[in-house]
Amino acid sequence: MSEIRSINYELSENILKNEILQKKSNGTYLFYGNKNVDLYEHAIDFAMSINCLGDKNYRCGKCRNCVNIKKAVYPDLHLYNANDGFGIDKVREIIQNASRNSYEGYKKIFIIENIQLLQKESSNAMLKIIEEPPQNTFFILTTRNMNIIKTIKSRSIIINFYPKTYEMLGVSKEVYEFFDGNTADIEKISNIDYDYTTNLSYNDINIYIENYIETENIVEKANIIKCIKDFIRNIDRISEFEKVILAEKIEKAAEIKTSKKNKIEKENESIEKNNLIKRDNSLKNTRLFLLEILNLYVINLKNIDKTEKLLDIKNTIHANVNISTLLYIFFLNI
Repeated sequence: MSEIRSINYELSENILKNEILQKKSNGTYLFYGNKNVDLYEHAIDFAMSINCLGDKNYRCGKCRNCVNIKKAVYPDLHLYNANDGFGIDKVREIIQNASRNSYEGYKKIFIIENIQLLQKESSNAMLKIIEEPPQNTFFILTTRNMNIIKTIKSRSIIINFYPKTYEMLGVSKEVYEFFDGNTADIEKISNIDYDYTTNLSYNDINIYIENYIETENIVEKANIIKCIKDFIRNIDRISEFEKVILAEKIEKAAEIKTSKKNKIEKENESIEKNNLIKRDNSLKNTRLFLLEILNLYVINLKNIDKTEKLLDIKNTIHANVNISTLLYIFFLNI
């Protein structure tokens, strides 16, 4: 299968529009982009386009199919994330679901995020189904890097998404750099009158972490970033003891609030029986949330000499390591 690489955001969109115009009955796509690209959002948009009931040959965003896919409650939309573990049993489940008739009579869509995390055994088991998807079946794979087995790449149409520029997002260069070009965050805060000029103390980060987990409000995330920037500014004056105390505060805030949020969401799940498909929220899991926080520290540190080591430490969070120990080691190495 031929590989398609885009050179900017607009071209990526045009390539996908052309794919829709060809009215294909099946296909496998590999969406690739850096941390500033919301690959899940692109995958959902493409899924909407594939099953849109409108007459414009691209997603209308208003028809029943588009609305349900956007809400992730469309019965023929199957969501998976390799972050959550992806063994042979999961592959068998996908193959079975792909072989069944669609519920709605339209096309079945399988979105598999972070395909780069698949083990070789699972990747090999996926090859047959993604090489020749059943009729009216589409696979959309997403990855942050191309360190995946060659056969998956060769069997996919690859779309390389580049982040939007600050001009495209309609924000200042300062706001763009504040969020390190994170498109999703910038779009969320673009209509909010947020004061970027004031500073917040790095010692108060636990307060904003608790608020962010509870509300998922972008303003609270911006406050977290301010605290991190304050930490970086004062890093030469912060003792090792203070770093350990900070690590403890961050862990405690994340554990208490994510545990409380998990309990509430589990209670809500028993009530929301109509939600057949729900996308996992990273804030449900303490480890994944802490991974997001540590990423922000690495991004704002901008120290090439330390980045590689900090990334190695951060990535051990996927293993069953002690969170306290991991945080201590991370902050003592900043």
